[in-house]
Amino acid sequence: MSQPMSGITFQIDATEGTSRRLQVGLEISGPFTGSTLTLHFPRWVPGSYFLREPIQHMTEFSAEGDHRAQLKSVRHNVDAMKIKVPAGTEKVTVRYRLLADDLSVRANHLDESHLHMMPPFTWFLPTEGIDSARLNMQHTIEVHAPKAW
Repeated sequence: MSQPMSGITFQIDATEGTSRRLQVGLEISGPFTGSTLTLHFPRWVPGSYFLREPIQHMTEFSAEGDHRAQLKSVRHNVDAMKIKVPAGTEKVTVRYRLLADDLSVRANHLDESHLHMMPPFTWFLPTEGIDSARLNMQHTIEVHAPKAW
């Protein structure tokens, strides 16, 4: 018997290896529990004895609601983004780019030959705005890699 689906899809596009930048996406289907969706990066990652700030490697953050409507978002503290979610929104899509130039077990690395991906350094996790029980359900992960791999 399979687990129920969470309605959360984690996406990564590694087809621009020469840029050392990953295209990252997160699609979250409703229902939403309030007017704010808060997304956090973990501060601690396996293999590290220090608190990390993966958000510092993020650029070009955008959030869209239904029909590609731009949603207001603001950075919150050193590890989070807050997104305003209008009542009745059925899906929120978040997109951003991550610098992936650290070849270590604690971070992401992308070039023409490979991708080393550390999930806690790649995807935000919803911490407010959806039922927390959804985080323990089955998620979808989509990986787009160069055809030559």
